[in-house]
Order: sequence, then structure tokens, then C-alpha cells
Amino acid sequence: MFFVFCFVFFFLFSDVLMDMLSNSRLAAVGRFLNGDLGGADEGSFGVRSILAEKATQEFWDNPILGIGIGEFRFGEYVYPHNQHLEIFAELGVFFGIAHLLFVFSSFVVASRVNKAIILLFAVAASFSGDASYLRFLYSFCLLGFLGRGSISKIQASSV
Repeated sequence: MFFVFCFVFFFLFSDVLMDMLSNSRLAAVGRFLNGDLGGADEGSFGVRSILAEKATQEFWDNPILGIGIGEFRFGEYVYPHNQHLEIFAELGVFFGIAHLLFVFSSFVVASRVNKAIILLFAVAASFSGDASYLRFLYSFCLLGFLGRGSISKIQASSV
């Protein structure tokens, strides 16, 4: 029911929402979804795809240990604008898999609200190099583990 409400709300107010976002950083995402990419947008998305390819290549060149923390460089860019790829490229397969297992396993055991927040920051970390997204992602992953354990103990004690 909630998803139906969200869909109807977005359908009815999509123009209003897009107008509100027109001067924000999210405007490029809206234009991308509408197929309205201009020159600046193509540059932003184009650079991110090139950085993602470079990070993937760095990972395949150094899969075990990675290239080292903070060693990603491509022209003027010092991070690939994708935290997940950056972990694999800089730290290698073991840390990359540990990262994914941590995020996925916390998502599985988290409450519904916390799942939404984990998903939000996981997606945000996929399109940004801002370390705060990763910090928030890990914080809510930890809360997912802690919150679920607390709920289980409360339910068990009430039986």
C-alpha cells in the first residue's frame, strides 16, 4: 500500500518536485531519468563512467591487495566517485568482499526503516566519493545489527 501511495504521489506531483529540484545537485539526476542530458550533465555522467572504468581496471590489475589506500589517481581526480569501487581498487578483493558482506548482511537483519536508510546510503556511496556517505552507511549497518538483536531479545523475553 505504501508503494502505491508513493507512486501516485510522485505521479501527481512529479512536475512540482522537479521544479523544486531544478537548482539542486539532484537536478542532473532528474534530467538523466527524463533523458534530458545537456552538455554539462553528459560531462558529469561521462566522467563518472570513465572513473568507474579506471577503478575497475585498477582492481583487475591488483586484485589481491589493491593499489593502496588513497592511491587512486586519474588526471585531476583522486577518487573514482564510487565508494564501493574505490574499496575494491584500493584495498583489494578481501576488503571489498568484506565490505559487501557487511552491508548485505546488515541489510538482511535490519528493520524495515533501517533497510531503507542502508539502501539510501549504499546508493549514494555508488555515485559519490564523499566519505561521509560511507561513514553513514557503516553507522546504519551497525545499527541494523544492534537494533535487530535488541528486538529479538525483547520478543524472546516476552514469551
